[in-house]
Amino acid sequence: MLVSAPPHLSISKLVQHLKGVSFRKLQMEFKELKSRYWGKHIWARSYFCATVGAVTDQQIVVECL
Repeated sequence: MLVSAPPHLSISKLVQHLKGVSFRKLQMEFKELKSRYWGKHIWARSYFCATVGAVTDQQIVVECL
């Protein structure tokens, strides 16, 4: 996932927000997740992040293939 964020936003807060929003959207689509994961975490606590510098989206896609 390629994400652009303002420099004042920490990476940990960004990941926390992405995990929270994505889980809420999953809960809306799959109602059984709400009861199954009540008080639990669906996502792992860890994550990986790397910076890409001054490159284009196309260059990143090509490098990842």
